[in-house]
Amino acid sequence: MSEGNPRKQPGTLWRVSIEVTQRGLEAFESALSAYCASVTASADADAALWRIEGYAPAAFDRMGVVAILDRAASAVGIQAPAPRFDRVVPRDWLAENLASFRPVRAGRFFIRGNGYQGPIPAGGLRLVVDAGQAFGSGEHPTTAGCLHAIDVLARRRRFTRPLDVGCGSGILSLAMASAWRVRVLACDVDARAVRVARGNARDNGLATLVRVVHGEGLSAPAVRGAAPFDLIMANILARPLRRMAPAIADALRRGGVACLAGFLDRDAAGVIAACRARGLALAGRSSLAGWQTLVFERP
Repeated sequence: MSEGNPRKQPGTLWRVSIEVTQRGLEAFESALSAYCASVTASADADAALWRIEGYAPAAFDRMGVVAILDRAASAVGIQAPAPRFDRVVPRDWLAENLASFRPVRAGRFFIRGNGYQGPIPAGGLRLVVDAGQAFGSGEHPTTAGCLHAIDVLARRRRFTRPLDVGCGSGILSLAMASAWRVRVLACDVDARAVRVARGNARDNGLATLVRVVHGEGLSAPAVRGAAPFDLIMANILARPLRRMAPAIADALRRGGVACLAGFLDRDAAGVIAACRARGLALAGRSSLAGWQTLVFERP
């Protein structure tokens, strides 16, 4: 059966997976990115093999994927892996998320879901988050790392023009609005995330402080019109952050801070290099469960 004409089915994802050694990891990740909306990689127990999985909303051009893997293998001088293609069975991610969402402590923040019935600690900054179909409940190390960074920054200085790029559920926007009681601009390319983030802002009584817009990151008209910012939070992925480094530097005020996360420790060097090339100085870094959070300043 030919896969040349992708067939879309609402709520369905297609997956391609391969197993590679460390030597071909970066080359094959990059190759699959040409066909996939997202690419993930995980190592086995002794890191001898890496499993790379790519996801797309439409069926793959299988011959095209095989060809691009062959080219990547030739470039690094190894044998091309045999890809496996399958359709991901649709799941009720919202129900599963709400059922498994445990409360999270990160610095002074206490994050809980709408259905949480347990004890709530006194004091601190308490937020209710319905992640829904948007990324960001606070459980993932990248989100928790950013929350810790916000807590540390809030103890040192005050920010008045924060931006949350790729806001997902809006959890970081809510945290910044709670910490400084200032207006926060948030943006996401996913319309579902925008709706979820707006709902979370209302549920936390922060709708007047958190403005969520739909758009392509720093190029969104509302974001360009509001620049420059004194704090930019971007919990995304290493590759897009490297591409966004020039725009982040341009949108940041002198003396401003950029907190970047969403990538593994092994990818931090590339993000640091891209930001330093645009004049940003590394001011702090932390690692949580193998996920890195970097803090830069614009001199």
